Amino acid sequence: LRAAILVGGIALILLILSNVYEDDYYGSSSATHSRSSNVISDGASASSSSTMLRGESHDSDNRAEQLEQQQERRESSNDSKNTMNVKANDAPDEDKEQNKALPHESSPFSLLNSPDAIKSLPACQAIRHDLPPSGSDSDHGISVTSEFDDSHPAIFTGWSPPAIQKWGDRGQFRNSFGSHAQYVKGRDVRPLKDKEGNQCKTTTRFLIDTMVKLFHKNNPSFEDTSNNDVIDNKKSNDGMDLLFFTNNVENPSFLKALSSDYSIPTPLANLDPFSNDGFQVFSAMERGSSHPFNFHDAAWLGQVAGSRLWFFLPPNTPKGVVGPKVNGCDYLLGRAPLPTGTTACVQNAGEVVYFPSEWLHATCALEPWSVGIGGQGGNPNIYDQNFENLQPQTKEATVVEEQQKMVECGVLSEKDFESMPSSIATKGNDPLAEKPNADDEKDWKWYDGDLNEYYNKLERDEHAKRDPNKITSYAVHRWMGPKPNHSTLIHYELVRQAIYELVLGQYAPPSQSHSKLRVFDAGCGLGAGLMWFGEHEQNWELVGHTISDEQHKWIVEDLPKHNFEAKLRTYDEPLEDGNVLPFNAVYSIEAAVHSPDLKNSLKAWSEALLPGGVIIIIDDFLSVGVHRDDPDVDLFARSWIATSVHTTVEIASWADQMGMPLVRDRDLGSEFQIIKRNYRNKVPELTDENGRVHQGWLGSKIRQKLMVEGKISYRLIALQKKGTVKKK
Repeated sequence: LRAAILVGGIALILLILSNVYEDDYYGSSSATHSRSSNVISDGASASSSSTMLRGESHDSDNRAEQLEQQQERRESSNDSKNTMNVKANDAPDEDKEQNKALPHESSPFSLLNSPDAIKSLPACQAIRHDLPPSGSDSDHGISVTSEFDDSHPAIFTGWSPPAIQKWGDRGQFRNSFGSHAQYVKGRDVRPLKDKEGNQCKTTTRFLIDTMVKLFHKNNPSFEDTSNNDVIDNKKSNDGMDLLFFTNNVENPSFLKALSSDYSIPTPLANLDPFSNDGFQVFSAMERGSSHPFNFHDAAWLGQVAGSRLWFFLPPNTPKGVVGPKVNGCDYLLGRAPLPTGTTACVQNAGEVVYFPSEWLHATCALEPWSVGIGGQGGNPNIYDQNFENLQPQTKEATVVEEQQKMVECGVLSEKDFESMPSSIATKGNDPLAEKPNADDEKDWKWYDGDLNEYYNKLERDEHAKRDPNKITSYAVHRWMGPKPNHSTLIHYELVRQAIYELVLGQYAPPSQSHSKLRVFDAGCGLGAGLMWFGEHEQNWELVGHTISDEQHKWIVEDLPKHNFEAKLRTYDEPLEDGNVLPFNAVYSIEAAVHSPDLKNSLKAWSEALLPGGVIIIIDDFLSVGVHRDDPDVDLFARSWIATSVHTTVEIASWADQMGMPLVRDRDLGSEFQIIKRNYRNKVPELTDENGRVHQGWLGSKIRQKLMVEGKISYRLIALQKKGTVKKK
């Protein structure tokens, strides 16, 4: 009898303890999710969270999973309205400290650091998963069926597509994709219309510029990068807000151009909304811009640059709970009440957010140049997004025409374009900070377009720095390549490589070959290129022209003995003075831009070539969509005496008419990361730190500015004359 009583008592105690454990484990459903999310994302209890993510089987895990399933069944039977009223910040006391801080590392320019930002947003309930490293065994990745619950929002970390490197810099993105057409859309994600009812369209480049101008208009108190209180918390952000949001249905050429730089993460690729149907989306927002609460089919978005704040509400949340549509940043900055039951998650670059169908969501761009790429189930047509397909630009509008279009569409006024800064910086600087203007032009020494005297004075100033026995001391080009091995001689290697491949039909050998070619240096400067080729290709016959007396004097009087011929004359006359033998190749490094008429120069060089010969140019080229009347481009043209600033599209068109098709176009700026390595991603002050006043130093500063802003690019192009190559 005593034994029976003892056993019965123990059983009763165990039953009571089991019920107590079950109630304590769940508390509120939001508290449970809050604990799991914060533990995993903050890196605490690493072994247990790793076990949960990897799906390893343990008795305690199985027990917890069974209890969670029981609770979910009980909750599903409750009235949905009661479920919606559960607040994430109703978690037990031990979780309140975690709920105050979202898992993120914000930049100094993030709205999270604004003095008005709410510090106690509800905790993120999305479970975070680590994506396997690129190229790793897929068996070590996440199993969609066993570990990834696609019925709730999730965040995948460790996403590293090429887009992060290629698109993270605003200037490089504008340079690469600036010519693509875009709709000008408001916060309802529909195209604005002009007074005549036409949908407003522009280029990618001008849309990005206008978004920044709008920021200045809506936030006139913004002054510099130290002022993070950029939005007045006393009023809602009710000004004009542009959303750069498009898809591959309305803009197939743009999304196709982006497609090679990213791919959908493996855990999501096999889900029905993305594997069978669906469409691709691109999103770029300025800091403070937002997509208000909305819902649609399942979607994913990978953050490429900047960061954004997501707000989530479960499906079937009543409209009365959601409230009126407002800018999502209003919730962060205390200008609108957060709907009951909302959870908030910060998404940083390299992270992918997924949410299933019907989940309500809103976003807030936390940093300048907040860019994402992703996909969505369904078709844009069912969301009233069936707009006419955008076609690639065939005719370039002028800057004035683009500005007038923004005025007609009600985006900006004519006065806005006069009073707002035009420069766009890149990451590393706050791109919204106004950049300093150039000093008074009277402070610079100008040479009124006299290229001879321009270079004569530069050479007299710099002559003491030259060493005739060291080519790098007078090879005056942009240096390329990473430190400490960067060099200004890479240009010659690139030219040699192109000549071998296009003229000789073979890869350039490490040492000189026995091929005999005639090569013309159009704008040989101080003779560095001729000297380099003379050392590396002793069988080549080399001729160069310069119009600078001082440069020619250096070649004739200072350089060591050499086997090339340098003449003091224009490069538009390669076959004058009895030199009637045609060339196999013409190259011009940072000199073609000085041509008074580049089309005429190309014609002269083409006529001096043998059939199959090539023209190779390394220089600055105007980006498509940027026009010669741009004030910054005009200042560059005057200070650099860059009288031939053209796009490669223009040059290719001229060359086709001459029987010289474009056969090579290399973006050296991107290939050698010049903006990052040479310019440190910065727009410079238009002053010379060494007190030099030659207009060329102003030209070098404005050239850097234009390149960082994406208005010009540094490229190698090759044109090849039709006909059979004659090899010697």
